Amino acid sequence: MIVRVRLGLLLAPISARPPLTLALPDRATISDLCERVAMENPEHARGLASATAFVNAEQVGRAHALRDGDEITLMLPMVGG
Repeated sequence: MIVRVRLGLLLAPISARPPLTLALPDRATISDLCERVAMENPEHARGLASATAFVNAEQVGRAHALRDGDEITLMLPMVGG
């Protein structure tokens, strides 16, 4: 399956960065996706461990199964006051 992945601002400091297009095996989950992105982008590995995932603009958990054509956004939780 093919999915598109956007990394939130804190994961991808250049906000104009285009979405990643990844081929993943059928039944891949958000956890699988994060592992793959971390392998290909080791500088983001720590952030991906705590990233919140949105699939087609809906927040999902790590066990969420992805489908062909999904658009995923991975964002770090915001902290501060």
